[in-house]
Amino acid sequence: MMDLARWMSIYGSITDDFGFYPCMDHRSSMILSNFVGDPDLPVKRGRTAYVIGNGPAIREAVPSISGGYSIVADSAILAYWSIRGCPDMIVTDLDGDLESIFECAHQGSTIVIHGHGDNIHRIIENRERISRAMVGTTQNLPFRNVANFFGFTDGDRAAYIAHRMGFERIVLVSFDFHHVNRTKQGSAAMKAKKLKWAEALLAMLAADRGSPMGVGDFIEI
Repeated sequence: MMDLARWMSIYGSITDDFGFYPCMDHRSSMILSNFVGDPDLPVKRGRTAYVIGNGPAIREAVPSISGGYSIVADSAILAYWSIRGCPDMIVTDLDGDLESIFECAHQGSTIVIHGHGDNIHRIIENRERISRAMVGTTQNLPFRNVANFFGFTDGDRAAYIAHRMGFERIVLVSFDFHHVNRTKQGSAAMKAKKLKWAEALLAMLAADRGSPMGVGDFIEI
């Protein structure tokens, strides 16, 4: 099972692969800790969590979801919001559609904000919109009220959060690990590498849960 010691070993491999500086991730946690509240996840409702990614089938897949607890990775929030309104939870590093994210916060969605070395400026720019009702996360060692629930990208982190919350079923919806989403800025090669890590981390989670890592628009882990 994933624990902090195992995660920190994986995290070391990630930072080596990308050339990231762990000290910058820690600095981001220090800044984020000033604006978020306690790292308490909400009590789960129901047996099933649907974790929604921004794959090409999102507009076809989301309407078929029935019941369950919805956790949306921030790249998918605009599409999800246009179909179903606000989800139960949004997992974000603040590079998704911020208007949708903060509007959903006002409507009661739990917002989990991730701090890392590349989004310090976004945390500072949005500090007046971040509230104590929001949860802060890091991929480095936990710091004060900023937790490490494991995960690297918003999508795989959302699944690890669902696991931490205790859901019996976790269903990945519209996850595409092989085609880069070009709706965001950044290097296509970098994004492709992140997708490979996301897929690997989700496969680890599936194995820990005793499930095979399948394929398709709905993947139960």
